[in-house]
Amino acid sequence: MNSIIQLIVNPQKIQLKLEIDQTLTVEEILQFIQQNYIITTNIDEWTCYSDLRQRYLNNNERIVIQQNEKLYINTEPQSELVDLSEQSDQSSIYLFITNGNSRQELQAYFHQDSSLEEIAQFVLKYCQLTENVNPPFVSIKIYNQAYNDVIKRSKSLSQLSIKNNSIIDAIISQQTNKSR
Repeated sequence: MNSIIQLIVNPQKIQLKLEIDQTLTVEEILQFIQQNYIITTNIDEWTCYSDLRQRYLNNNERIVIQQNEKLYINTEPQSELVDLSEQSDQSSIYLFITNGNSRQELQAYFHQDSSLEEIAQFVLKYCQLTENVNPPFVSIKIYNQAYNDVIKRSKSLSQLSIKNNSIIDAIISQQTNKSR
């Protein structure tokens, strides 16, 4: 299966769309950019940030085909890289995602004005469960306290005083209405 992804290469300000297949790795995309745009810096030092997954990808990772994927590639990370955790409006959040018997750990960056509902939707998108007719419900727990009603889930990270490097448990339930 092929998919089109958007690439934004900085600091060269190159924007392109590529049709790729599932077997392509980040390193192969970086090599393609290096060869076609004659960039001389070492690709092992480049960074590749996935907009949908909201994290940096390793060079040996395969590209997960998802609709509307944008990859931000920085060919000069030492001079251009901004530590997102140091930006005052963003927080690094550790998500512990439980989906049945599967458990994943993920670090993601969210704006302080992001709501818990937006984080729940991010979890569904990350687990590729948003395309379901009846998407599962994501139960949110912070410090063992549930945040599953509409009022709590509409609050932002800053309103709930959720700070940088906090841990959020996200439990995916196939019973969409029962948990609410």
